[in-house]
Formats: sequence, structure tokens, C-alpha cells
Amino acid sequence: MFLPFERETITVTNLALRMLKRKTEAFPSLQQVALALNEAYSFRVSLHMTGLGNKLMIEYRFQYLQSQYCPTGLEDSTVLKIMDQFLFHPLIDAASFEECKAQYEDKLLRLQDDPDYLSSSQCLSLLDKGHTSSISIQGYQSDLETLSYQDVQKRIHGS
Repeated sequence: MFLPFERETITVTNLALRMLKRKTEAFPSLQQVALALNEAYSFRVSLHMTGLGNKLMIEYRFQYLQSQYCPTGLEDSTVLKIMDQFLFHPLIDAASFEECKAQYEDKLLRLQDDPDYLSSSQCLSLLDKGHTSSISIQGYQSDLETLSYQDVQKRIHGS
């Protein structure tokens, strides 16, 4: 999936991606997600965002063992159910919003303590404001502070 790479939406997109890989309708708690993934021989779900020119590329990645390599076999229906849940039935709730927002804020604060990140981001911010290289793909703490649960819902549902 490709989205516009814009300062106005980068932070809300980062937060939305954190929430999308957290819980699903069939696995409504972190514990249930962990159990389902472990029962499927450490099935892994990842969601990444990469800047490509003036676009953001959003990529879901699923990693799992093929059934012939599993000691007791792994039903294809189990793999498909997990994939379906994360792609089409993420559970977006206020509790996840608060948890993800706090974790994301911590990450942004830790980045400010990294001299390499800080110096490169300050240099890139001096570029022309119309250039995507001047936008931090990590997002902005000042933008995060103003985000609401409804902002994330709008970003996820595309309205």
C-alpha cells in the first residue's frame, strides 16, 4: 500500500501502524495474540513503513513455517485465519490507543538521546520544506501530543 509522504500525516500513520499489529477481533488481548502466534510455530506478523520519494510504502509481512517442516503439521486454515485477522479484522480500541501512544512517545524521546539520529534529523530539517527528506519518517512528538483516538480511527479507515 502506498500513501502520501506528508508531515501532517506521518505521526498519525506511525501510531496507526502500531495499533494495527497489536490485537484483532479473534485475538482481543496481547496474551491471546501471543498464544495464537506461538501455537502456529512462532508465526510472526510485522508491519513496516518506508519512505520512497514522495510516497510511504506500508508493508505487512507474515513469516511462518510451511506445514511440511512442522513436527505435527500446521493447518493452512490456521495460517489463513491469522493473516485474515491482521489484514481485515484489527481491533482498534481506546486502551490500545493509550498504550501505543505512550510507547511511541517513549521511542521518540529515546531518539532525541541518540546523537547520530539527532544530528542527521537536524541537518535534513534544513532542506526545502517541500522535499520529503526534510520530514522525519519517525514522526514528531509535538504532533503526537495533539493526536486523538478519533484521528487514528480516521487514518485507519481512510476517512
